[in-house]
Amino acid sequence: MSPALTVEPLDFEAPINYFSPQKEKLRHEALKPKQFGKPDDDSRVAKVHDLRGKEDQFTLADNGFIFTELKTSGKDEDFFNEEWVKSVYYKEVGEVVKKVTGCDLAIVYQHVNRSAAQSLDESNPANMGDPAKNGPATKPHCDFSGEHMDAYPKLMGASLPKPIKDMWDSSSRWAMYGAWKPRVTITRDPLIVADSQSLRDEDYLPVEREVGPDGHKFILGNYLIAQPSEENAHKWYYLHRQRPDEIVIFGGTDTKQDKKGWRCAHTAAVNPHYVNDPPRESIEVRCVAIWK
Repeated sequence: MSPALTVEPLDFEAPINYFSPQKEKLRHEALKPKQFGKPDDDSRVAKVHDLRGKEDQFTLADNGFIFTELKTSGKDEDFFNEEWVKSVYYKEVGEVVKKVTGCDLAIVYQHVNRSAAQSLDESNPANMGDPAKNGPATKPHCDFSGEHMDAYPKLMGASLPKPIKDMWDSSSRWAMYGAWKPRVTITRDPLIVADSQSLRDEDYLPVEREVGPDGHKFILGNYLIAQPSEENAHKWYYLHRQRPDEIVIFGGTDTKQDKKGWRCAHTAAVNPHYVNDPPRESIEVRCVAIWK
């Protein structure tokens, strides 16, 4: 990453809205809603480490995330222009994903802007397009799971050009990633990511949900995160005063699972030093990476 103005490191403690350990798979529609900044009986206080100045000590493959540079051509107002985001920003993020992963093709396919202090009815898909209704993530999770992997090419393949779909179908490897960055330098309620080395397999709680129209239903999954077995066993990180040219890419799922970084737990956390600052403003995209 490029040199920046000196920023003093700032670790902090915050409640994480974990879930209690489960032996059975969870159903998405049966989950009890969590509210950001309001702990419940399953929440635990965790230390969140500032990794500024230590970014190169973490890798996508080993730790599940990487903070890197993205110099976008857009201004803040451009991120509310759907056409610009899809035609320009998607390509910019795709190039960064190709650079950090070494994949042959990166397809960015979805985004959400967030500028609210709290999310309003996250279960309503209509709210995904309204930044004023999208706030920080309420609970630690992974966006995808290692199960039902065959559903993603089928679900997304119909909307892809045939050469790309054929490349995906015949690929030696493919993976899903998230990519998050602030639209302005942020202090309040940062995105935090967990070092995948610090989580056990049993800490990932599989959740299933049905998507798609009647007659063409698919089962998809993701993970919620259970309370750690010991206090602060999970190692959480963020970037203090993360700037608009600093993006974090984190693992969602991967057909290659020989290293722990194929998935990355993430959420938002209340930084007690900045609770009165303006709500953060950010954009997150999802991406498929394909290796021939």
